[in-house]
Amino acid sequence: MARVRWARKCAARRRNGLPCGNYAISGGKVCRVHGGSARQVRRAAQRRLLEASAYRALAAAMERLKRERTDWAVARVLAASDVLGIAVEQLVRSDVWSAAAISDHPDLHAPEPRLRFDRRFGPRGTAATQKVKRDAP
Repeated sequence: MARVRWARKCAARRRNGLPCGNYAISGGKVCRVHGGSARQVRRAAQRRLLEASAYRALAAAMERLKRERTDWAVARVLAASDVLGIAVEQLVRSDVWSAAAISDHPDLHAPEPRLRFDRRFGPRGTAATQKVKRDAP
């Protein structure tokens, strides 16, 4: 199977009306020949890449929060079931609260997970970022 390039094609058109066959610069809409080398085009492309990176980081953080909250809630219900001696299917929310009040079980007193951003998934200072920043007046 042939490798597929996911890069975007240049949005410019040639003089004969056919589309340009080159690939656009990373994060840009046009190729280097059709204005991708211009400072403002490079800055806009870099901004788009950073925004896309931030959106991916937020989506990853939200998915992680969803998993952590589910695990936290399950651990609390199981701990309340153990403390009160009631089957999990018969527990209600007030049972979990009352179990937390009468017991020192660590799962019942664990804080609720919060949204946190992991630095591994956020935007990084790459060579392209450094280059665009140096070009700024």
